[in-house]
Amino acid sequence: MSGITDIQAVGGGFVSSDGGGAITAEGIVWSTLPNPTITLSTKTANGNSTGPFSSNITGLSPGTTYFVVAYATNSVGTGYGPVISFTTLPNASSWYVTTFAGSVYRGATDGQGIAATFNNPNSITVDAAGNVYVAQSNIIRKITPSGLVSTLAGNFLQGATNGIGTVASFNSPSGIAVDPAGYVYVADSGNQLIRKITPSGLVTTFAGSGTVGILDGTGVAASFTYPSYIALDASGNLYVADSGNKLIRKISPNGVVTTIGNLGFPPGAITLDTQGNIYAVDVTFNNCFIYKISPSGVVTSYAGQKGKMGYTDAAAAFSLFSQIAGLAMGSSGNLYVLEGFWNNHGNNRIRQINSSGDVTTFAGTGVLGAANGLANTASFSGPGGIALDASGNLYVADSGNNLIRKISH
Repeated sequence: MSGITDIQAVGGGFVSSDGGGAITAEGIVWSTLPNPTITLSTKTANGNSTGPFSSNITGLSPGTTYFVVAYATNSVGTGYGPVISFTTLPNASSWYVTTFAGSVYRGATDGQGIAATFNNPNSITVDAAGNVYVAQSNIIRKITPSGLVSTLAGNFLQGATNGIGTVASFNSPSGIAVDPAGYVYVADSGNQLIRKITPSGLVTTFAGSGTVGILDGTGVAASFTYPSYIALDASGNLYVADSGNKLIRKISPNGVVTTIGNLGFPPGAITLDTQGNIYAVDVTFNNCFIYKISPSGVVTSYAGQKGKMGYTDAAAAFSLFSQIAGLAMGSSGNLYVLEGFWNNHGNNRIRQINSSGDVTTFAGTGVLGAANGLANTASFSGPGGIALDASGNLYVADSGNNLIRKISH
């Protein structure tokens, strides 16, 4: 399958043999139920010969999973290929951007929704219960599903103090992740540490010595060089974009740090899919290229064009990005790419890469602003982080606007 949009797609097949009788029809058949057959009306007839064929599927519903199979018929009967599935893109016009918390004024005031204030929020994550956690200005904030903002840990002062709540201190926290039990992990970049916060706000050092280095080991015996972004897998392993060392590091649930290959590029934002593949932004050349790293450490190109920045929706290899600030993987295999704005560059949009590798614009006009509304008419200002909740809603740390935005339908 290719060319997948919200209402159409392109499929095809290859007839290797006519089976001893002239082919009378070939094409594809699809359904929202498994194992479709040619008894359905939802099918194409695109030829009557051996070799490859292509079919256009139209009239699909947005955000829907379809099962599709290629077929060929001769005088004896019908042969089928394997059944595969794909999911159409959501209709951008059915997604809405709203302000979840914060106002346009900078600050760290706790409160309900727009009564709270933020100061350049730059990373965001969501737990299983729908609580949102935000890293900003050496402070970690928590927002309940109803929009109540509180300070979980940290204060405005730089430091590396462990302790409860505002007693603790951080130094330029960037990446943030939360496990199913509600423990929050923070890439404390300026301190060269990975910190852990309990649901009650107790901050401890999970890994790192606090000095620049590249050592594997357990807990404080390990060292990092400006760890930036982090992501958790289903087994509780934490993956760290060790930007200064051009590495992805892995930390087991009991704090053992190991290295996953030498990337050859400084990684920025990272995320994981359900198969354990890591997607990482190359921060070289204005954050415009995405790599895919297999569980065994094999690095391959995924989306964008190396050394080229811009804005082009196309197949992944021909697409263009600029200032990628965040990545988030959806349950259906769609990768959401958040583009920020810095030094007069950046797209201020959310792009989507589906499982077939097609890049489309999901939200944002590209114009700096704070407009809410339909996803394709909304605007952002240098957003710094993106996360998904269990229902598929997206949350954006809209750094330039000092807001937390929500995209839902």
